[in-house]
Amino acid sequence: MPATARFPPVGLDGAPFRGGNAAHPTLKAAIWASNRLRDVVAAASLGCAQKGLWCAMTDETSSQIITYGAAFAGDLISLLVPGGGVFGKLADGYLAKRRQEAIDICLGELSRGKEDYVEADMEPFVVILLRYSKSVADGASRKNLRVLAQVIAGLKRNKTLSGDLFQRWAGILEHMTRDELMLIGQAITIERSFASDAQGLNQNFWNVLTEKMIEGNYSKEELSALGASVSRYGLLVPVTAWDGIFYLPSLWLADLSRLVDATTMMGAD
Repeated sequence: MPATARFPPVGLDGAPFRGGNAAHPTLKAAIWASNRLRDVVAAASLGCAQKGLWCAMTDETSSQIITYGAAFAGDLISLLVPGGGVFGKLADGYLAKRRQEAIDICLGELSRGKEDYVEADMEPFVVILLRYSKSVADGASRKNLRVLAQVIAGLKRNKTLSGDLFQRWAGILEHMTRDELMLIGQAITIERSFASDAQGLNQNFWNVLTEKMIEGNYSKEELSALGASVSRYGLLVPVTAWDGIFYLPSLWLADLSRLVDATTMMGAD
């Protein structure tokens, strides 16, 4: 087993880290986790270490799936469409822009907190960054990425930073549609408004949610479909009544409400 390879610390852009604007504790934590992850991968494979390969949010390997897809599509288009070779250059530019946007979104949300990252956070933080980078590579929208970054910050704030927990939330949130996020944002807002009034919440939740969604130009038919869709994720619980099906907030919705800003889900991004 080769000794752990150590590399000089670098910033999120790959340049040598010298402090400066990255002195914010959250930014330092992200850089630190990226560098630690690089060391772990280097120790696991000397060949990878010699090639300078590591898995971090900003590395090219974080988007190899979408890069391969872009290359495949580019080759195909270049054969079918005159001038199609330009696609490859456009795809490269798009991927670079996507990675930078994801970094900015994630650091922007993490920087809002005042929590310090400690050595014990290293392992879950690395797992979380890898999963977040997969969401980027799989094409999650800006709003979905922002919500996922808020989940990271919320887990740290609530002292529940866990790779497993983030994996669960990422699987639920990364590809939700704009309409599904709107419904969840409204549901969280309504749940918070009832505070400790559990009886009032159960009696009025769906009626209030229906009113809010109709005010947002959603029809009852659309709301019914959205309720069924969101209930598949375990955030709403379907209840059968004499006049149809309505929905109540689940424990998972309460958990999510402690992690995210509901206005992000309801706003434009």
